[in-house]
Amino acid sequence: MYILNRTLYNHAQERIQKANQELYRIQETLSCGKQIVRPSDNPDGAEQVLQYRSVLSNIQQYSDNIDFGHRWCQATNDTLKTASDLLLRCRQVAQSQADSTATQQTRAVSAKEIEGIYHDLVDLANTKHEGRYLFAPEQLLTPPFNPQTAAEDEPAEAERPPEFIMRIKIGDEKQIQVNTSKEVFTGGQKGKNIFRVVSELKTSLENNDPEAIRAAFAEIDQAMEQIKQQQGEIGVRMQRLERTQEAFTELKGLTESALSQREDADLIEKAVDFVTKSNHQSINLATLAKILNTNLLDLLG
Repeated sequence: MYILNRTLYNHAQERIQKANQELYRIQETLSCGKQIVRPSDNPDGAEQVLQYRSVLSNIQQYSDNIDFGHRWCQATNDTLKTASDLLLRCRQVAQSQADSTATQQTRAVSAKEIEGIYHDLVDLANTKHEGRYLFAPEQLLTPPFNPQTAAEDEPAEAERPPEFIMRIKIGDEKQIQVNTSKEVFTGGQKGKNIFRVVSELKTSLENNDPEAIRAAFAEIDQAMEQIKQQQGEIGVRMQRLERTQEAFTELKGLTESALSQREDADLIEKAVDFVTKSNHQSINLATLAKILNTNLLDLLG
C-alpha cells in the first residue's frame, strides 16, 4: 500500500509541475499577446516571424523613399507651375505693349514689371526643398543660378561637369530619378534659356521697340512649352511612384495579416485554456493533498 501511494504521489507531483509550466506559458502569452514568446517555443514559426518582419522593414524603407520622391516631384512641379504662370504674365505684358496704343512711357513701366519677373524666376530656379536645391546640377547643395549670369550662354556640353542625378530605391531592383535638370530653365544646347527670353523682352520694352516685343511672343511660347514638357515627365514619375506605393500598401497589409496569424495569440482561447488548466490543477492539488494526509496506518495498510 505504501508503494502504491508513493507512486500516486509521484504521479500527482509530476502532473502539478507540468501544469504549472503550462500555466506559466499561458500567462506569458496572455501578458504579451504573442504565441511565440521565445524562439524555442516554435523554431520554425520564429523564423517565419523574422522573415515577415524583415519584409515589413523593407516595405517601410521603400515607402519612405517613395514619399520623399513624391514630395520632391510635387515641389518641382509646383515650382514649374509658378514659373509658367510668370511666363504667361510676360506674354500678356508683351501683347499689351505690342499694341499701337502703347507708349514709350507704358513700355518703360512694363519693363520694370518684367525685370521683377526675371528676378522672381531666378528665385524660383533656386528653390530649396528639404535642405537641397531642386535644380542644382552638383549634389543639389549650391544654388544653380545667379541673377547676373542666368541669361548668359551655358558652356559647351563637353566643358560642363555631369549633372547630379538623384535616384531613389523603390524596390529590391528598382530605382527612379526624381530630380529635374536645370536645363528646364536654361534649355541646354537645343532649348530656350528662359532667363534670356525674359531679359530680352525687358530690353525690347526699354528700347520702345514694338517689332521686337512682338517677336517675343514665339520665344515665350517656346519657353512655356519647354516647362510644360518637363511637367509631363514629372507627372509620369509621380504616377509611377503612386502605383508603387499602392502595391506596397497592399503587400504590407497581407504581410501584417500573415505575421499576425503566425505571431498573435487568440487571447479568448488562451483565457479559456488558462481557466481549464487551472481547474485541472486544483484537482491535482486536491489529489496530492489527499495522499499527503494519508495517515501512517493507511500507509502500513
